[in-house]
Amino acid sequence: FKLSNYASFLVSLVFMLNGYIITRVEFFSVFSSSIWIPAIFLFVKRYLEKQKLTYFLLSSFFMSMPIFAGSVQIYFYNLILLIIYIVWFSLSYKKDIFKNILRYCVMCILSLALSMVQLLPFIEYVINSNRGSGLDYQSASCWSLPITHLINFVLPYFYGDPSLSPYVGEGQFWVMCFYIGFLPFILAVIFSLLKKNKMILFLFITFLCFLIISLGRYTPVFYVLYNFILPFKMIRYPATAMYIGVLLLSLLAGYGFDNLQNG
Repeated sequence: FKLSNYASFLVSLVFMLNGYIITRVEFFSVFSSSIWIPAIFLFVKRYLEKQKLTYFLLSSFFMSMPIFAGSVQIYFYNLILLIIYIVWFSLSYKKDIFKNILRYCVMCILSLALSMVQLLPFIEYVINSNRGSGLDYQSASCWSLPITHLINFVLPYFYGDPSLSPYVGEGQFWVMCFYIGFLPFILAVIFSLLKKNKMILFLFITFLCFLIISLGRYTPVFYVLYNFILPFKMIRYPATAMYIGVLLLSLLAGYGFDNLQNG
C-alpha cells in the first residue's frame, strides 16, 4: 500500500482496537471471521501485482478461514470487496480483466473446496431451515444501520454506554458500534483526500459502497440487492458489513497520516 512504517502501525492499531472488533470479542463466529480480511486483501493484492502461485494459494487459504470460523456472511462480504478491487485494479492498470476475474473464480472455488468439511453440514442445515427458501425482506433487513446512527463514527456513546446506562439507540449497541477513534476518522475522511491517489480513491468509494449496504432498508439499494442477488435473501444484519468499512477507514487513516506528515 506504500505507507510509511508509522502509518502502517497506525492502520494496524486502528483495525485491532476499533469499536467493531472490540464489541464482537464475545461473538466468536463474527469476530473470528472478520479478523481475516486484512490478510485476505493483502494476498489477493499481492497476487494481482506479482502473479505468483504462492500468493494465489495463500489467498485461497485465507479466504476459506471465515467459513471455518463460522460466518458465511463474512465470506460473502469478502467476495464483494475482492471482486470490486479486482475490477478496479484491472481497469486502473490496464490488465486483462476477464483473465483476472476467471482466476479469482478459481481462487473462490479452491477456498470453498478447502472449507468443504465445514461447508457441507452448513448447507444441509440451511436447506432444512427457514433460510432455505430465503428470508422475507423484513427479516433480511433486520438491524440495518440507521442514518441517525452515523454519528457513532465520532460519538460512540451518543445513544448510551451499556456498561453505565441504558442503551436507547436502535438494535443492539454492538451491532451499531464501529468507532475507530476521532483523530483516525479525521485523518481518513479529510487528510487522506488532500493528495490525488488511485488507491485512496478506490478505498473511499468502496467504503461508501459498504456503508450503503450497511444502511440496509434505509436506502432503496438494499431492496434491489435483496431481489436480484440471492445471498442477500439468506443473511441478516446488514450493519455487519461495516467491518469492511472499518478496514477501509483504517487504511485511509494511514494515508491521511502520511499526507499530513509530508505536508
